[in-house]
Amino acid sequence: MSADLSFSPEVIRQVRRSRGWTQAELADRLGTTNVTNSRWEKGRVRPTEPLWRRFLEVTGRQPQAAPVSSGHGETIPMDFTGNGRLVRAYIQGERLVYGHMANPEFAAETLRIDPLPHQRIAVYERRQMESQRELVDSRLLEVVKSQSKLTSGAGGFGVRVHILPEAPNDIEDDVKFHFAVMGLEAAGESDKPSSEAVRFLNETTGAAKPRVYRNAVVLYTPSRDGLEQSRAVVADLLAWEQVGSELHEQQQQGSVDAQRLQRLAVELDKAKKRTPDAIRQAWSIVVTVGRDNQPHAFKLKLGDEPIFATIKNDDRGRLQDSQVSADSLLPDGPYDLWKAGESFRRVKDLAGAFAQLPHLPKMLNADAILDTLVEGCVAGEFVLKLTRPDRSVRTWWRRRPDEEALRDPDLEVVLTPHAELVELPPGLLSPGNAPGLWKEDAVTLADLEAYFGGDTVVQVDKGGYEEAQEVPKAAPGTVETAVKTAVEEGNLWLISGQVSLYREEVPAGILTADSQLRGAPEPIRAVDLLPAVLEKAWEGGKANAAGLHRQLSAQRGLPLPWTLVDDAVNMAMTAGFLTQSSPRDTWPCGPGQAQHAHFQVTDTGATKQGGAQVRETRYTHRAPVDSSQIQDIGDHIADLIKIQQEHNLDLNLYFELNAGTKEPDQDLSEEAKAALKEWLDGVGLGR
Repeated sequence: MSADLSFSPEVIRQVRRSRGWTQAELADRLGTTNVTNSRWEKGRVRPTEPLWRRFLEVTGRQPQAAPVSSGHGETIPMDFTGNGRLVRAYIQGERLVYGHMANPEFAAETLRIDPLPHQRIAVYERRQMESQRELVDSRLLEVVKSQSKLTSGAGGFGVRVHILPEAPNDIEDDVKFHFAVMGLEAAGESDKPSSEAVRFLNETTGAAKPRVYRNAVVLYTPSRDGLEQSRAVVADLLAWEQVGSELHEQQQQGSVDAQRLQRLAVELDKAKKRTPDAIRQAWSIVVTVGRDNQPHAFKLKLGDEPIFATIKNDDRGRLQDSQVSADSLLPDGPYDLWKAGESFRRVKDLAGAFAQLPHLPKMLNADAILDTLVEGCVAGEFVLKLTRPDRSVRTWWRRRPDEEALRDPDLEVVLTPHAELVELPPGLLSPGNAPGLWKEDAVTLADLEAYFGGDTVVQVDKGGYEEAQEVPKAAPGTVETAVKTAVEEGNLWLISGQVSLYREEVPAGILTADSQLRGAPEPIRAVDLLPAVLEKAWEGGKANAAGLHRQLSAQRGLPLPWTLVDDAVNMAMTAGFLTQSSPRDTWPCGPGQAQHAHFQVTDTGATKQGGAQVRETRYTHRAPVDSSQIQDIGDHIADLIKIQQEHNLDLNLYFELNAGTKEPDQDLSEEAKAALKEWLDGVGLGR
């Protein structure tokens, strides 16, 4: 302090009162606040050397400038708008001399001499305060939680994302892939994962309960040096916010000029913009389990793409999002999932192997493994088997298990040579569904039993090449049961001697080794029953159901199932083509009473067209089409034919060549006919 006037609270009060000033008026002249002056006068806070000189100067007690010692016997005038390092060094010395140990009031009281140094040193002081570390870290974690860029892209792969998990068991120990953005304690270095990150990889609820599916966890942690840099940036942000809070309080008292507020706004905006980028640069260490089953850490080289995509594309992470093939999961596959001599493995274990075994790639979509196993079963690569608690068994081959079975932990993958099917889906026996089974239009029961005898090897199309595939074994009783069900459900047509069955129960003793099995028979249309089509069944304008059945079978060269004739007669009656010739006739009836069911062609509304009785009433639809729609017609021909067969409709295609008022050129007509014929042949309607 100056020798001519020493500091004391009484001196401040006496000098102020002698000038006739209030505390607010004194503060105006000093660039402080009336609160600060009040603290001086009460002895709670001592003014710093610069402010004390300023006080003496404005009160007329010491107008000369104060010197600052350089340490070399000379004095240097202090310029608070000059070199920032010199200002900070001076203020640091003043703080230590007068015992302002990280006192927030220090900067506010000392540096109101000039707006810019005040703000600079206020920021500096607040960054030096160790008591603020907790506040800085808390704010840093808040910003991390809000940074979606740290996890963007992960959800698209079906990954479970965790932001700042507090304990290892916050990350579930299951086969799902987990990506966790870790907190400050997990900060590490490249090739040196932190003990905290290792703990999250190795434990669940504690060291006594280790994590099983370690290969399905990837941690993303800050680097140690990057963390300190991000702390500094956040500390800057907090300091500028604190300065802003103080200035706004002073603004309410009318003691802040516009220059200081403008400067504050600029610095605060810069600090806010630096924070997200600092965090993105700080969080750059990937920690995961390596092939050697040990935790590994590597520093990520960040670019413009999302962070998770960068991790996925880095070979060191060994992440895989593409689906594996079913045969790669078998004993001879590249992943070595089977022990020597094993004939079956649980689906749960195979699906979870990629999350558990460190030598395997880390599969981002855990459900894809289960889907692969299901697809392998549907493709016939192996058999899925489930043994229930009551010891009953279910099996699946070339079909998908139900969802309940897929959720059962006891569901097994059984290699085909060691599998026996206890059930065959009826649809599997239909033509085209079991490879190598239907070499002709018909097979026998003996053929089916041999196919599932356990020694059959077939060639399966693999898209450009064929591959041998074994057919699992099924007992003869299992095959017979499947055949009977397939006939009843309409998947197969059974012919045994003169017995023909389709969509009806198979009586005992009918199914023999020589029984012929065919695909579903072609339906009989209602018009196929009319005299013009089935002339031999009609006599005197009448026909009975037995005669219709007999002549239809002779026409097709095979004994037709009664169900087809029954359907055709019902449709003909519904359409008004046929009616019962006598009320005493019984219809509907079974084949045993078919000879007593007589019919005649209806007279009402019927005319002769082409020798066949058809109804006179017709419904037509006609609409113009342009050239682009012609191909669309071809794409739907199959649908039109199906509708025509189901509803006994006449399907006619009508084409009109419009050449205007002139007669069409003969060559043009011939070209149109040729083009039309080619198109009809192409869509399957050519003659």
